[in-house]
Amino acid sequence: MDKTKDSETKNIQERWHKWINHQYLEYRGLAIGRERTVTEFARYVGLTQPTMTNLMNKSVPSRAKTIQKFVRIYGPEVYDVLGMERPDFVAELENQLKSATPTEKDRIIRRIKDLAALYGAEIKNREK
Repeated sequence: MDKTKDSETKNIQERWHKWINHQYLEYRGLAIGRERTVTEFARYVGLTQPTMTNLMNKSVPSRAKTIQKFVRIYGPEVYDVLGMERPDFVAELENQLKSATPTEKDRIIRRIKDLAALYGAEIKNREK
């Protein structure tokens, strides 16, 4: 591995450890009057306590399944922290809609509209 790659990996590790420990401190802060443990934080994210401890102190998540558990809670910021490109969710949805039945398409579109309304987002037509 060359020096540039080593440096980049080290930066990602440092950024990740700072970020995940900050998330834990915020999680603990939400429980005013009672401290939450790393075990509870791990459970909240969907991991085991040993895995969470390892991620907070030594390693960086590399498995897609583990990364998705963090993304589910913290959003696409996780990709930024890990130095990864954010997935193109719109393209993914378009691909799913291409193979969906009319009933499935209607259900997916209703759900997207509900989510957009919930988050105050505007839906625009995407022309290719």
